[in-house]
Amino acid sequence: MLLWVVSVLLLAACGNGPPTPFVGDPTAPSLEAEKPTESAVDAPEEGPYCKIVGGKYTSSQPVIALTGKSNGNFWAQGGGCIERPLYELWAVTHNPEIAAWNESDLAAFSQGKDRRVDFHFETHHEAGPKIPFIPRVNWKMDWFQTLTEGSVEHPSYLVVKYVKSEGTSHIGFWEGTFELKALTQSVTSFVMRNEIRGTRVDSEKSQGAIRDMYLRLKTLKPFWTYLAPLKPRQPGTEPE
Repeated sequence: MLLWVVSVLLLAACGNGPPTPFVGDPTAPSLEAEKPTESAVDAPEEGPYCKIVGGKYTSSQPVIALTGKSNGNFWAQGGGCIERPLYELWAVTHNPEIAAWNESDLAAFSQGKDRRVDFHFETHHEAGPKIPFIPRVNWKMDWFQTLTEGSVEHPSYLVVKYVKSEGTSHIGFWEGTFELKALTQSVTSFVMRNEIRGTRVDSEKSQGAIRDMYLRLKTLKPFWTYLAPLKPRQPGTEPE
């Protein structure tokens, strides 16, 4: 009897909330970039959080510039420099590990069918203890990728939006955007905003998602499966 009661309580804890599909425009940039002043028009291009210091782009850690709380949601915005070309980072965003959030397991990563964007991926996540016969807390997310400037061969600006679409009621809301802009052939500006509401969620966790994504983009291996058929520019790199 006690075991049955415990099981019911655990199942209740894993209860799902209503589906929350993304209803905005998945192709539109949502982060406001800094506009150059007249004196800076001819200067080397910089990003909002990727600046030139001592004659070179410098950013060993992402800058968390803005944080706040609105309607119960914790949000944060920041970014930095990534010393990798944008065409390579685009392939990195196709590595399933890009969606492997901390404190959870990535259970599935597959290509979706949303034709409004260049690439659409669907992910399934699980968290919590692994107990036989007891479902874990789980949820699904949509990932939308749109190249807003440039071409596949010469990408200039990539917008990636993600949203929790269904699953556990422990995450009431989760949406974010990160944008990658080519500054040079080997340096890319990274800007990200993350907004989340849920059980045991605070400002630090909202900021942590930005730090984690920054590290993944800097270190993960590019995954050429989806871009290779489009013949992207890959000097010195062979598609898998």
